[in-house]
Amino acid sequence: MEPIRNVAPLKCWEFHPFRLDKPNAMLWRNDQVVPLRPKSFATLCYLVEHHGQLVTKDKLLDNVWQGRYVCESALKVCINELRQALGDDARAPTYLATVARRGYRFIASVNQINLLRKTEEAAAGIRHAARLADRTECWIGRQTAQAQLLANWQCSLEGLRQVVFLTGEPGIGKTTLIEMFLNEVSDHPHMVLRMRCVEHFGQGEALLPMIEAIEKRCRAPEGAELIELLHRHAPVWLAQLPSVVQPEQREALQREIFGASRERMIREGCELLESLSRNAPLILVLEDLHWSDHATLDFLSLLARRNEPAALLVLASYRLVDATLQKYSVASVHRELQLQGTSSEIALDPFSLDEVKGFFIRRFPDMSIPEEVSHAIFSRTGGLPLFVSNLHATSLSIQLTG
Repeated sequence: MEPIRNVAPLKCWEFHPFRLDKPNAMLWRNDQVVPLRPKSFATLCYLVEHHGQLVTKDKLLDNVWQGRYVCESALKVCINELRQALGDDARAPTYLATVARRGYRFIASVNQINLLRKTEEAAAGIRHAARLADRTECWIGRQTAQAQLLANWQCSLEGLRQVVFLTGEPGIGKTTLIEMFLNEVSDHPHMVLRMRCVEHFGQGEALLPMIEAIEKRCRAPEGAELIELLHRHAPVWLAQLPSVVQPEQREALQREIFGASRERMIREGCELLESLSRNAPLILVLEDLHWSDHATLDFLSLLARRNEPAALLVLASYRLVDATLQKYSVASVHRELQLQGTSSEIALDPFSLDEVKGFFIRRFPDMSIPEEVSHAIFSRTGGLPLFVSNLHATSLSIQLTG
């Protein structure tokens, strides 16, 4: 086996007791994963990468949001989330210092680390870890949920639009179930639009998750067709995407949509997705709808209730407990659509003891897992997949470094 040579270090940093793993998009506090939203994670990476330096607000907005116009409050939300995740105090900061009216400075001592070991033993270990970490080999359980999703998918292929709500507590595996399903149908031609709502202090920008997903698709190599459909079916949406509109077209577009209402934008969004589904079956993934703005909920409601045939499957996930704390929430829309018979639900439960055993058997196929270990893990985690997985990650790390 050839040793690894001349390997560039991965961008990972340590600032006690945290480890920031940029390639794997993970922040660790000792051996625990600290959850962060993608924009907050990207903000932290940029600040840590430029530790000790003043990073202006404009610099952060340009690099994290990549040219997309957002208000300064979006950055403030990310900074507040980072302070909460790091246990930092804005008045006496250990990590993030505010430079009044200018920006922020990461002030903690930072060490860059290289996670690649330039030895044959490390090469074998990394390959072994990659094999074990292949999620398609280790997905377990959820057979009933998968069967239901595949049945919904088949109905959508016949032109019967489907809206499926995936509910459960944090860490129950809603996103993993979506990944399992998308992997299952990957051989069938289709298009996926995927968006995630984020937490705001108060209502966020209307329809922002959908706008960001469409903008990302427009910038892809196959984006020209989508831009044409936006011109034809959804000019109000197109006006929200200045980066994909030619300068000479903007003035004419603004005249065309002058006085357009939110209701028109919602209707145009439905027509756009229906037109996309005529070219190829469309899977629309809406995650974390407990943080959704009202316009996105109204959009989902109208999309579910329209009668036009469409090869469209909507997967909408949310945390029931968080949603019920709001007066108008995805739970309200869910109940309404369920009463009308225009949606279905998959409520996810924790792993059973047998599923926990199966998880570790698949993760460690060459090891004999004692019965008492599986029982202890099940008892300690309550079968919550996120906790089970985190315990596995710790065990794997010990196996490779011990």
